[in-house]
Amino acid sequence: MYLFVTLHSEAVAGGVAKLACDITPPIVGDKATLVIWFKEGTPKPIYSYDARGGALSQAKHWADDTFGGRAFFRTADNPAQLTVESARDLDAGMYRCRVDFGRSPTRNARVNLTVIREYTEEYAKEYSKNYTVSGMPPEQLLIMDNRGEHIRHHILGPYNEGDTVEITCEASGGRPQPRVTWWTDNVMLDDSYERRSERRVQNVLRLEHLQRKQLNRQYTCKASNNMLAAPVTSSVRLDMNLRPLSVRLLGENRPFSAEKSYEVSCEVVGARPSPQISWWKGNTQLKNNKEVTSQDQNSTISTLLYSPKVDDSGMVLSCRAENPRLPNSALVDSWTLDIYHVPVVTLQLGRPLNASAMTEGVDVFFECHIKANPRIFRVGWRHERQPLIQNASAGTIISNQSLVLQSVSRARAGMYTCVAYNQEGDGESNPVRLDVKYRPVCKPGQQAVWGVGRGETITIPCDVDSNPDEVTFTWRLNTTSDSVELPASRHKADRAQSLLTHTPQSERDYGTLLCWGTNFLGQQKQPCAFLVIPAGKPNSPINCTLTNQTTESLSVACSEGFDGGVPRQEFVLELYDETSQALVSNVTARSPVFNLGGLESGLDFRVELYAYNTKGRSEAVQMHAFTLKGAERRLADDFVDPEEKAFEYLNDRRLYSTLNPRLGLYSPTTIDHVGPSMGSMAGGPKMLSTVLLC
Repeated sequence: MYLFVTLHSEAVAGGVAKLACDITPPIVGDKATLVIWFKEGTPKPIYSYDARGGALSQAKHWADDTFGGRAFFRTADNPAQLTVESARDLDAGMYRCRVDFGRSPTRNARVNLTVIREYTEEYAKEYSKNYTVSGMPPEQLLIMDNRGEHIRHHILGPYNEGDTVEITCEASGGRPQPRVTWWTDNVMLDDSYERRSERRVQNVLRLEHLQRKQLNRQYTCKASNNMLAAPVTSSVRLDMNLRPLSVRLLGENRPFSAEKSYEVSCEVVGARPSPQISWWKGNTQLKNNKEVTSQDQNSTISTLLYSPKVDDSGMVLSCRAENPRLPNSALVDSWTLDIYHVPVVTLQLGRPLNASAMTEGVDVFFECHIKANPRIFRVGWRHERQPLIQNASAGTIISNQSLVLQSVSRARAGMYTCVAYNQEGDGESNPVRLDVKYRPVCKPGQQAVWGVGRGETITIPCDVDSNPDEVTFTWRLNTTSDSVELPASRHKADRAQSLLTHTPQSERDYGTLLCWGTNFLGQQKQPCAFLVIPAGKPNSPINCTLTNQTTESLSVACSEGFDGGVPRQEFVLELYDETSQALVSNVTARSPVFNLGGLESGLDFRVELYAYNTKGRSEAVQMHAFTLKGAERRLADDFVDPEEKAFEYLNDRRLYSTLNPRLGLYSPTTIDHVGPSMGSMAGGPKMLSTVLLC
């Protein structure tokens, strides 16, 4: 069940009936979205005001045909009211107003409208003994603009600031003819009406030089021909086009960092309708902006998404607002841009140097050109991405934004960059390659000794470092009795490498081969030397040691002996059970380092190592070793001192090599008899774990 508040309203026939309806929301921030009027006895709505999805000023009005265009819902009044012009007897009755809000509950109210048609003499005598009612009030009022067109929806305009407007109010009917006047805020503006015919009376209101303060001002025309009945009235509201009052960039003009994103806002106040806002960088318009208008439509904020570039520094960023309907209405606010950025660095060789024509011994200098905002606080230099530091004694001199390299060598060749630092970060320059030309030099790490038998042919490579690498070669053979230049037919060159084919036929073909490279700078100063000797068997491995003995593994490491002049030699370790003399393991490796695992614990072994090449094998190196017993690592009661085990070998066998006292091994020439007491010798170890026999 709904409880309705009932209001009462009266209207003179032919006048304006006003039906009040409160649309003020009970919740702050809410608003009326839909107003529907009903009349008792009529099942369907007779009028609707629909503001769903937009502002109140943009609401849609609808009226039933029974009103014939006489009804209009005025939300600017307080309270809002449905006005019905030229009220008739049939307009009287009970009306219901239903108001829907966005968030608040629906509100209903009733208005009982009474239409006064005429006054009788008896009714008039009650109020004035001297006044006699005879006649009828005016039938209707019609308000027209300066073009003579009927003003619909009671909205006058919009007109521009400074315009002059004439509004005509015409009253029809009424006996006697009515007096027509113009009012605003209960102040009469104009009472100079004119009788146009027996049924028409007009009053033309002239508004000169419209001002901003007249926006939304209501102008009311009143027509009255008696003192008892309320005058017939009709009102219009003045709508205007207004130029912006102010344009202001919000916030403080601070430096921007290049390539970052910022939101810059601009507020425009006073424009009506909402202004046209544009953003400019110099003479270039920027498009990435969005706008929000306040609820009262007096303020609009435009926000630009701005990503500054390095070259924007010093340019002007401006916000421009205008009302296109008003000429010369544009206002502008602007900032001069200050763009911070990582230093932009360019590296060049100092003139007249040519980076591709440097030779060893010349002085080179680089110039670092820097564009930075804010100022840089440091400049650094890099060679092959490694930092360079000031070192005058080494010929590296750094001065502000210049680098000097004195008497450059080929080691100074490569890529150079300079790096500038400011608070935005560090910027590295383009790389400049320093190409230092030099004579050929022998490349390190080449095989120096070559073994070859008589009648055998070998190919000896001679590699040089050279810039440029277009090199020609000369070979000579030096023997104890002679030095001979070898013919060019025996060697061929491929840039910085020469391959010599050599076949010794007699002793005179053995000796030292010398190789020189020559480029456009000249011949290399020191030749590459290769010793050619008769090939033979390799020497035995040397400096063999036994390490990392456990219950199940052994490790043996030696150094290589002479390879016999044959580049490729390999190494073999054979492990024998000392008791059964059975071969336990056989391992071949490119280097004399062996790790043997999976052995049985507590056994004695004999180790034999030798090297071999294509000419044969070396003498074997013998070592004696053993694996620890399992209990030796766990129980002290079962511990057998390995020193005693070593002493057994020293007493039972003759040693053929001097043992290293640092490893706990002693020369047999100093020992007549050894036993457990040896551990007490000066410098002697507590445990002897390794015995080496060679």
